[in-house]
Amino acid sequence: EREREMLLDAIEMRRYLEREMIRMVVKSATDQDFAFVKEKLDRLLEKYEQGVDESQEDYEFHMALYQITHNPAMEQLHIYMDKVFKHIFWDYPLNMEHPFNTTIPLHNDLFLALRNRSRAEAERVDGKIMDIMVKEIRQA
Repeated sequence: EREREMLLDAIEMRRYLEREMIRMVVKSATDQDFAFVKEKLDRLLEKYEQGVDESQEDYEFHMALYQITHNPAMEQLHIYMDKVFKHIFWDYPLNMEHPFNTTIPLHNDLFLALRNRSRAEAERVDGKIMDIMVKEIRQA
C-alpha cells in the first residue's frame, strides 16, 4: 500500500512538472528538437507494435521531452528525474507486468500536439495519460 501511495504522489508531482515542460517545449523547441523526440517516439511505437517490452523506450521519450525545454532548471530536474522517476514508473511498480503500456498510443498524440505548438491539446493528452496511470495503479 505504501508503494501505491508513493506512485500516486509522484504522479501528482509529475502532472505539475509536465504542465511546465509542455509550456516550455511549445515556446522553445526547435524543428531539430522535434526530430530528436520523433526518433525516440518511433522506436517506442515500433517496440509497442511488436508486443515487446518498450519500457526503456518510453522512458527515453519522456526524458527527451524534458531535454528540449532549453531551460537549465528543467534540465536539472531532468537529471533528478532520471534517478528517481525511472525506478518509480519504469521498473515494474507494484509487480505490474506491463505498467502503463496502455498509454503508449497516446504518446503520438502528445508529440503531435507539441510539434503543432498546441499547449491546450498537449496538456489534455498528457492529463489523459496520467489519468490512465492513476487508474492502473489503483487497480494493481
